Amino acid sequence: MGVDLLGWVVVAFWSAFRVSNWVVSGRPALMLAGVAALLSALPIVSGLMVAVLAPFGLLLPALAIRDVLGRIGLRVERFHPLEVLLALAVLTLFIASSIGVFPFDPYRLGYGVLVPAIVSLCLVVWTVLRHHWLILIAILAAQMLWVLGAYGNNFFDHLFHALIVPCCAIWLVCWGVQSIWRRRDAPA
Repeated sequence: MGVDLLGWVVVAFWSAFRVSNWVVSGRPALMLAGVAALLSALPIVSGLMVAVLAPFGLLLPALAIRDVLGRIGLRVERFHPLEVLLALAVLTLFIASSIGVFPFDPYRLGYGVLVPAIVSLCLVVWTVLRHHWLILIAILAAQMLWVLGAYGNNFFDHLFHALIVPCCAIWLVCWGVQSIWRRRDAPA
Protein backbone atom coordinates (compact mmCIF):
# COMPACT_ATOMS: atom_id res chain seq x y z
CA MET A 1 0.00 0.00 0.00
CA GLY A 2 2.90 2.41 0.70
CA VAL A 3 4.18 2.38 -2.87
CA ASP A 4 0.66 2.81 -4.23
CA LEU A 5 -0.06 5.69 -1.84
CA LEU A 6 3.18 7.40 -2.84
CA GLY A 7 2.37 6.81 -6.51
CA TRP A 8 -1.10 8.29 -6.07
CA VAL A 9 0.20 11.38 -4.24
CA VAL A 10 2.84 12.00 -6.93
CA VAL A 11 0.29 11.62 -9.73
CA ALA A 12 -2.17 13.90 -7.87
CA PHE A 13 0.59 16.50 -7.43
CA TRP A 14 1.48 16.28 -11.11
CA SER A 15 -2.14 16.53 -12.25
CA ALA A 16 -2.81 19.52 -10.00
CA PHE A 17 0.42 21.17 -11.16
CA ARG A 18 -0.48 20.78 -14.83
CA VAL A 19 -4.03 22.05 -14.31
CA SER A 20 -2.96 24.99 -12.12
CA ASN A 21 -0.42 25.98 -14.79
CA TRP A 22 -3.36 26.95 -17.00
CA VAL A 23 -4.16 29.71 -14.49
CA VAL A 24 -0.90 30.53 -12.69
CA SER A 25 2.68 29.46 -13.16
CA GLY A 26 5.83 29.09 -11.14
CA ARG A 27 5.67 28.98 -7.36
CA PRO A 28 1.90 29.49 -7.05
CA ALA A 29 1.33 26.45 -9.27
CA LEU A 30 3.76 24.42 -7.16
CA MET A 31 2.01 25.53 -3.96
CA LEU A 32 -1.45 24.67 -5.32
CA ALA A 33 -0.14 21.28 -6.41
CA GLY A 34 1.40 20.74 -2.97
CA VAL A 35 -1.92 21.48 -1.28
CA ALA A 36 -3.67 19.12 -3.69
CA ALA A 37 -1.09 16.41 -2.97
CA LEU A 38 -1.58 16.82 0.79
CA LEU A 39 -5.35 16.63 0.39
CA SER A 40 -4.99 13.59 -1.86
CA ALA A 41 -3.08 11.82 0.92
CA LEU A 42 -6.09 12.03 3.26
CA PRO A 43 -7.31 8.49 3.95
CA ILE A 44 -10.78 9.01 2.47
CA VAL A 45 -9.33 10.21 -0.84
CA SER A 46 -6.22 8.08 -1.03
CA GLY A 47 -8.04 4.93 0.01
CA LEU A 48 -10.57 5.31 -2.79
CA MET A 49 -8.05 6.28 -5.46
CA VAL A 50 -5.56 3.58 -4.51
CA ALA A 51 -8.36 1.01 -4.49
CA VAL A 52 -9.43 2.09 -7.98
CA LEU A 53 -6.07 2.79 -9.60
CA ALA A 54 -3.56 0.47 -7.86
CA PRO A 55 -1.05 -0.90 -8.59
CA PHE A 56 0.64 2.30 -9.74
CA GLY A 57 4.02 0.93 -10.74
CA LEU A 58 7.02 3.20 -10.63
CA LEU A 59 7.10 4.44 -14.20
CA LEU A 60 4.01 6.70 -14.05
CA PRO A 61 5.19 8.61 -10.94
CA ALA A 62 8.69 8.87 -12.48
CA LEU A 63 7.21 10.34 -15.66
CA ALA A 64 5.15 12.74 -13.55
CA ILE A 65 8.19 13.89 -11.55
CA ARG A 66 10.19 14.22 -14.77
CA ASP A 67 7.50 16.40 -16.32
CA VAL A 68 7.29 18.68 -13.27
CA LEU A 69 11.09 19.05 -13.18
CA GLY A 70 11.11 20.02 -16.84
CA ARG A 71 8.26 22.51 -16.34
CA ILE A 72 10.02 24.30 -13.47
CA GLY A 73 13.11 24.81 -15.59
CA LEU A 74 15.40 21.90 -14.85
CA ARG A 75 17.01 20.25 -17.83
CA VAL A 76 15.47 16.91 -18.77
CA GLU A 77 16.11 15.12 -22.01
CA ARG A 78 13.07 15.47 -24.28
CA PHE A 79 11.27 12.44 -25.63
CA HIS A 80 11.33 11.88 -29.34
CA PRO A 81 7.82 11.44 -30.81
CA LEU A 82 8.80 7.99 -32.12
CA GLU A 83 9.66 6.89 -28.56
CA VAL A 84 6.26 7.98 -27.35
CA LEU A 85 4.49 6.43 -30.34
CA LEU A 86 6.31 3.13 -29.79
CA ALA A 87 5.45 3.18 -26.07
CA LEU A 88 1.81 3.91 -26.91
CA ALA A 89 1.64 1.05 -29.42
CA VAL A 90 3.41 -1.50 -27.20
CA LEU A 91 1.44 -0.65 -24.06
CA THR A 92 -1.87 -0.58 -25.94
CA LEU A 93 -1.17 -4.01 -27.41
CA PHE A 94 0.00 -5.24 -24.00
CA ILE A 95 -3.19 -4.11 -22.27
CA ALA A 96 -5.44 -5.34 -25.10
CA SER A 97 -3.74 -8.75 -25.03
CA SER A 98 -3.91 -8.93 -21.25
CA ILE A 99 -7.68 -8.37 -21.22
CA GLY A 100 -8.31 -11.02 -23.85
CA VAL A 101 -8.55 -9.12 -27.14
CA PHE A 102 -5.80 -11.33 -28.55
CA PRO A 103 -5.22 -15.01 -27.72
CA PHE A 104 -1.83 -14.32 -26.10
CA ASP A 105 -1.57 -12.95 -22.54
CA PRO A 106 1.76 -11.17 -21.99
CA TYR A 107 0.83 -10.15 -18.43
CA ARG A 108 1.31 -13.71 -17.16
CA LEU A 109 4.93 -13.58 -18.36
CA GLY A 110 5.58 -11.00 -15.64
CA TYR A 111 5.46 -13.80 -13.08
CA GLY A 112 8.47 -15.51 -14.66
CA VAL A 113 12.12 -14.61 -14.60
CA LEU A 114 13.31 -14.44 -18.20
CA VAL A 115 10.81 -11.98 -19.71
CA PRO A 116 11.12 -9.41 -16.90
CA ALA A 117 14.90 -9.63 -17.18
CA ILE A 118 14.76 -9.06 -20.94
CA VAL A 119 12.26 -6.20 -20.60
CA SER A 120 14.37 -4.57 -17.88
CA LEU A 121 17.56 -4.94 -19.89
CA CYS A 122 15.97 -3.43 -23.02
CA LEU A 123 14.51 -0.53 -21.05
CA VAL A 124 17.79 0.10 -19.22
CA VAL A 125 19.75 0.18 -22.48
CA TRP A 126 17.16 2.56 -23.99
CA THR A 127 17.22 4.92 -21.01
CA VAL A 128 21.01 5.03 -20.93
CA LEU A 129 21.28 5.66 -24.67
CA ARG A 130 18.63 8.40 -24.51
CA HIS A 131 19.81 9.90 -21.18
CA HIS A 132 16.45 9.43 -19.42
CA TRP A 133 18.04 9.07 -15.99
CA LEU A 134 14.94 9.39 -13.81
CA ILE A 135 13.21 6.68 -15.82
CA LEU A 136 16.32 4.52 -15.43
CA ILE A 137 16.09 4.91 -11.65
CA ALA A 138 12.39 3.92 -11.75
CA ILE A 139 13.15 0.82 -13.84
CA LEU A 140 15.97 -0.27 -11.54
CA ALA A 141 13.86 0.38 -8.43
CA ALA A 142 10.96 -1.60 -9.91
CA GLN A 143 13.32 -4.47 -10.69
CA MET A 144 14.74 -4.35 -7.18
CA LEU A 145 11.28 -4.31 -5.54
CA TRP A 146 10.17 -7.19 -7.74
CA VAL A 147 13.25 -9.30 -6.96
CA LEU A 148 12.80 -8.65 -3.24
CA GLY A 149 9.08 -9.46 -3.47
CA ALA A 150 8.35 -6.21 -1.65
CA TYR A 151 5.38 -5.10 -3.74
CA GLY A 152 3.83 -8.02 -5.56
CA ASN A 153 4.53 -11.04 -7.72
CA ASN A 154 4.17 -9.59 -11.22
CA PHE A 155 7.00 -7.49 -12.60
CA PHE A 156 4.68 -5.48 -14.82
CA ASP A 157 2.74 -4.28 -11.76
CA HIS A 158 5.98 -2.86 -10.41
CA LEU A 159 6.72 -0.93 -13.56
CA PHE A 160 3.71 0.01 -15.70
CA HIS A 161 0.31 1.59 -15.22
CA ALA A 162 -2.57 1.78 -17.68
CA LEU A 163 -2.70 5.58 -17.35
CA ILE A 164 0.57 5.78 -19.28
CA VAL A 165 -1.42 4.98 -22.45
CA PRO A 166 -3.65 8.10 -22.38
CA CYS A 167 -0.65 10.17 -21.23
CA CYS A 168 1.26 9.05 -24.35
CA ALA A 169 -1.74 9.78 -26.58
CA ILE A 170 -2.20 13.26 -25.10
CA TRP A 171 1.53 13.96 -25.40
CA LEU A 172 1.45 13.01 -29.10
CA VAL A 173 -1.59 15.21 -29.79
CA CYS A 174 0.03 18.18 -28.00
CA TRP A 175 3.29 17.60 -29.85
CA GLY A 176 1.42 17.53 -33.17
CA VAL A 177 -0.47 20.73 -32.42
CA GLN A 178 2.70 22.51 -31.29
CA SER A 179 4.51 21.36 -34.43
CA ILE A 180 1.72 22.76 -36.61
CA TRP A 181 1.74 26.07 -34.71
CA ARG A 182 5.54 26.36 -35.00
CA ARG A 183 5.39 25.77 -38.77
CA ARG A 184 2.54 28.23 -39.12
CA ASP A 185 4.29 30.93 -37.07
CA ALA A 186 7.72 30.38 -38.66
CA PRO A 187 8.87 33.10 -41.05
CA ALA A 188 8.47 32.10 -44.67
